[in-house]
Amino acid sequence: MIAFPEIGLELEQAAEGVVVRQFGDAYVARNWRLTDDVIAKIKICLGSGLKAMIQVRHPEYANRMPKGDGVIYFSFARSEKEMWIVVFNDNSPFPKKRPFDNVSTVLINKRFRHFLTAGDIPWVTEKGRSACNVEIPCEFLETAIASCLKGMEGDFQKNLSILGDQKGGFRGESDIEKWLMENLEDRSGGQLEIIGRQVRLENGIIDILAIDKDSDQVLIIEVKQQRAVSSVVEEQIPRYLASQRVMGICKNRRAIGVLVAEEIPESIRRLIREHSLPLRGYEIKWSQNGVSFFEVCSSSSVFA
Repeated sequence: MIAFPEIGLELEQAAEGVVVRQFGDAYVARNWRLTDDVIAKIKICLGSGLKAMIQVRHPEYANRMPKGDGVIYFSFARSEKEMWIVVFNDNSPFPKKRPFDNVSTVLINKRFRHFLTAGDIPWVTEKGRSACNVEIPCEFLETAIASCLKGMEGDFQKNLSILGDQKGGFRGESDIEKWLMENLEDRSGGQLEIIGRQVRLENGIIDILAIDKDSDQVLIIEVKQQRAVSSVVEEQIPRYLASQRVMGICKNRRAIGVLVAEEIPESIRRLIREHSLPLRGYEIKWSQNGVSFFEVCSSSSVFA
């Protein structure tokens, strides 16, 4: 067992993984091994000020001992009452195989990616999950923690705003809407005209309403942060297209449903391609080089 008595933390190797005990609570980080490399990376987090390996609802109480099955990660925060900043999960080892005996990359909470960018720390969006947290190489771990903690000084939300949209990822759907409002007309070469944002209907609210002046079509734009889900294509956009107010706005023009999301999985793209209504799908992505916005799918009825 490895003990850190100054913060009330104990780590113990068990057959199923590593038992983490702190604040009178405990959980198992399944499949993990307390190798020299894993211990060294844990000590970097603790020594950098992330002294809480158990936080409120992280892990969820149902996953904690004695009845819970555990989780596949270690998480680190400044205190048990704050959100996690760093996680070692099943994507962290290289090669990715069980048991997990090394830490090659670490996960950083998506709320802090602005601070990574401000600190010139390279990051990529985590693949295979919908949360849009970000991964960094472990060689930047100590620097990344320092950047995150520096960014948290004073008013956290104020610091996020100061860093600005061009230096990090989208904080919410409103950020995506704002970018579209400011950039769609220019990117279309003046072919698109924005009519309004958060346009209220009798059966919902359209995120952005626009007119394609080249085709004289009305665009019903629905924005989703992170990964799009099937209900948007199967129910939400069709409901807006059938709205009496939309019909009144269109008059003799055709309405096209447009889904904009950070990720549109293949299953959703297939729904769009096979849909009887005219639908388009666009992905919008942040990178350290700026924003990319591109079409990924459309239904055949768009061209009918």
